[in-house]
Amino acid sequence: MSENERDPLDFLSKNIKDGIEHVEREGGLEIEKLPANTLISLSTQSGSEYQILITDPAKRKIIFKGTNPHFREPQEGTLMGSTFGGSTLKLGFLGNGLHLEIFVTESKKTMTTSPVTSYEIEENEELKNDLLKPPLIN
Repeated sequence: MSENERDPLDFLSKNIKDGIEHVEREGGLEIEKLPANTLISLSTQSGSEYQILITDPAKRKIIFKGTNPHFREPQEGTLMGSTFGGSTLKLGFLGNGLHLEIFVTESKKTMTTSPVTSYEIEENEELKNDLLKPPLIN
């Protein structure tokens, strides 16, 4: 950038700029680009673990469960995206160091995790079947 050019991100706060740099450096998963029936396991800074099955990538629809006492049984939801800890949301994105936001269909509330510390795509048919077991899916 030349001396006379302005940074196009000048209007953003330092926290948001730092978050953008973090995402660019660390990468992550764009849910809408993954195939249906992709299974993701993740851990968070608080020690919670979640399994997320993508049922409709275009709409970011998921079935998930975790070690969090409120989500021990499979729940339907929408993976809204990730935040840096504030109100800025990167839609449909999951990445290390970011808080994951899920809209829980049954309670009609948004759940926000502590920062994700690790995630991986798994090939585990038994776990997929466990997430899809009745009475959740009719």
